[in-house]
Amino acid sequence: IIDFALSNFANARYLKIVVLTQYMSHSLDRHISQTWRFSGLLGNYVTPVPAQMRRGPHWFAGSADAIYQNINLITDENPDVVCVFGADHIYRMDPRQMVEHHLASGAGVTVAAIPVGYEDAKSFGVIESDEHGQIVAFHEKSPTPPTMPGDSTRCLASMGNYVFDTKTLIDIVTPTGNDAVATDIGGHVIPALTAAGVAHVYDFSTNIVPGQDEREKGYWRDVGTID
Repeated sequence: IIDFALSNFANARYLKIVVLTQYMSHSLDRHISQTWRFSGLLGNYVTPVPAQMRRGPHWFAGSADAIYQNINLITDENPDVVCVFGADHIYRMDPRQMVEHHLASGAGVTVAAIPVGYEDAKSFGVIESDEHGQIVAFHEKSPTPPTMPGDSTRCLASMGNYVFDTKTLIDIVTPTGNDAVATDIGGHVIPALTAAGVAHVYDFSTNIVPGQDEREKGYWRDVGTID
């Protein structure tokens, strides 16, 4: 399944990829090392990285904690943006278009979302946004999810894919003082950045992949929901 996400990045020529793995990841590590070999001479890589246990002898407590435990990998590269994508979804995407959208909006974080029917949306985390794409609120499996601006029949379901301004990401996952530790992106980071007014949404249905037919366009499935 991870090959879908890796293919999307490779096709976009985003070739510095870290795969954060939890415990018992030997088969995944082996698959990556055997299948995804980029030119090290050009500084490109796909690297599986296990929990670094920076907060004690514990595995990752969540997606945000996983980033914090490996924050040196970000600071070493010092990129303008960081893409944080889930590895358990089936879809084709050009992530460059989402990054361009993110940079144009000036957001601290951009969340990819897919339009789904109102009834189906009740099974997803739904993004409520204004007409300019700024996220107003996030509703997790609500029986009455908010609809898209200008479309009362569909809602924007979060895909669990994010583009962050690097400083925004580092600041939000790094513990400070007595503040509660952000361990999960969806549960802690996005709500905090939404409250700060720096979270925007990206409509996945606008993403165009060369050679993709109409049947494939906008196709996305979570592996837990495949029929």
